[in-house]
Amino acid sequence: MKSNQNGDLEQFFPVSIYSIQPNKVNDFRIYIKRGNNYVLLTNKKEAFSLSQRDRLYNLNIETVYIPYNEAESYDRYLVENLDKILYDENIPLHERSKTFYNLATDLSYEVINEKLSSDYKFKDLLNVIDQTIDFLSKPENLASVRKLISHDYYSYTHSVNVFVYSAFLLNQYNYDKKDITYIGSGAFLHDIGKSLIPHHTLNKPGALNNKEWEIMKKHPEYGIEACSNLSLSYKTKFVIRNHHEKLDGEGYPDRIKKIPHYVQIVTCCDIFDALTTNRVYANKRSPFEAFKLMKDKMHKQINLDILATFIKFMGKSPETVHSE
Repeated sequence: MKSNQNGDLEQFFPVSIYSIQPNKVNDFRIYIKRGNNYVLLTNKKEAFSLSQRDRLYNLNIETVYIPYNEAESYDRYLVENLDKILYDENIPLHERSKTFYNLATDLSYEVINEKLSSDYKFKDLLNVIDQTIDFLSKPENLASVRKLISHDYYSYTHSVNVFVYSAFLLNQYNYDKKDITYIGSGAFLHDIGKSLIPHHTLNKPGALNNKEWEIMKKHPEYGIEACSNLSLSYKTKFVIRNHHEKLDGEGYPDRIKKIPHYVQIVTCCDIFDALTTNRVYANKRSPFEAFKLMKDKMHKQINLDILATFIKFMGKSPETVHSE
């Protein structure tokens, strides 16, 4: 989502020098900024060299600029090279984390706004998920990504946040990489059906009336409809359709009680992120407040073992959580 906020006055977007692999030929131009002017550093089909990066770093320049009209080429480069960036320990961890989070957010924005009209972006999504599973399995990496997580609710950032939390928890429960890719895809796409909900209902600042609430509860079904042209695994579909089901049978759309464990993981992450972000109808809660609310008020609806594992890794445990 590299929107040009300043119209024709600003035709470049900033990126970290660490997001560009040295000595690799790129299909986009790279500029540096001098005063109010942008100066070409490397042209298309030229490599950004390691010596150039080191020279910029020594000059305290860690940001370069890409033309907005070449954003697609830059994102394509990131999708294809994300694993090389994430696992390059010569790059500061916070820079690797930022590259992942920004790319995932951009991709989520595009997927949601295109309503998955083709499987092109979905393949990119699978690629990014596959490349980041191992990275997100390590607590120190997750802690770095957590610092970047948005606390204002947008569908595209919420989707990324839920994926990040879910990927880590799935690793904690020893799901294999293939399953995490399928389930992570569902976490990323769990709210895609909201793209088919009327804007005035989706963003209403106050409580929904009964008619509006019934419309809102359709979004898991709409999500399956939005993805109907994609070859999704059954686990991906289960997450999209069932992420609002509850263990007491009071969820929606099907009011089922037998919910797959992996869906329960995504549900827990979905609730936590919703509670800890600012929404149009509610202010964010602290992690402490969110976990306490989930334990005290939702203990019959969610899996408390998953909640306890979530609390443990977040390091924000308000109290010991016991299964009831």
